[in-house]
Amino acid sequence: MERLNVFDYHNWQSFLKDHYQSKKQSNPNWSYENWSRSLNLTASKYMISHMLSGRRRPSKVITAQLCGFFRFSEEEKKYFKFLIDVEKIEIDSTMAMHLISEVKYQLNLLYSNP
Repeated sequence: MERLNVFDYHNWQSFLKDHYQSKKQSNPNWSYENWSRSLNLTASKYMISHMLSGRRRPSKVITAQLCGFFRFSEEEKKYFKFLIDVEKIEIDSTMAMHLISEVKYQLNLLYSNP
């Protein structure tokens, strides 16, 4: 299974959905319940399903667990958390896209000037 690039996404749910679909293709037994268990989400085996359907947003603890699950670098963690935060802010989509573009621009500056 090819590793997805979180920087290719403007929405954290799309990233998680694409990961799920990719994992499901390579392992037909993969399920939301399996994924929740692998994240030690013992309180609710349906947490992943609830997040992907929009019924729940990941808490800070679950966000940290997801970042660990994907073995994100520090920059990937920041971007993934940013995607979640952008959704939590009730702003129009144009502003959200502008903020995402600005973060990507800043990350590019960071990496182009070692």
